Amino acid sequence: AGSLDDDDYVTLQTFLQTEGYRDEDYLKGYEKISDILPSLEKMVSVLEAQNYEWGFRVYDHYPILLTLYGPGGSYDPDSGTITMLTNTQGGFRQYSNPLNTLIHEVVHIGIEASVVRRLSVPHGQKERLVDTFVKLHFAEALPDYRVQQMGDPEIDEAFSELESLRWLPEIMSDFLER
Repeated sequence: AGSLDDDDYVTLQTFLQTEGYRDEDYLKGYEKISDILPSLEKMVSVLEAQNYEWGFRVYDHYPILLTLYGPGGSYDPDSGTITMLTNTQGGFRQYSNPLNTLIHEVVHIGIEASVVRRLSVPHGQKERLVDTFVKLHFAEALPDYRVQQMGDPEIDEAFSELESLRWLPEIMSDFLER
């Protein structure tokens, strides 16, 4: 009980290949993401050009996976992979423009090792920091980007100017020690 035998595995695999997964379920979401890829590439170039001395991580490629299940967006900082929730109509959670979520996940990946893990930043503070980072860099390009109601709003004040991100680890460390 609780485990699959070889016949169960074959049955499950056949179901997924014939009925559980259909390319057409992802097509509209795929098309929307394809349309905004040049904008995402420009934003990643902006982040890379900042050359943050504290080590913002930029990948050459960010594989994007689509799913019909799970959270709106998630990331794997070790591979640079971003997973996006879509629906069969090509909709995305939280935003109609997937660029908002994609750049959010790119920033998560960028600060994960050098800031979040190093300083043990709690989840709510991490989300607030990422949102503030995105707003500072891309408020004009992403006018509908919203800061989530997570973390301490004082993070917004600690990082009120783009230049403050040059000292992100130091400012965040001081903030967490309060």
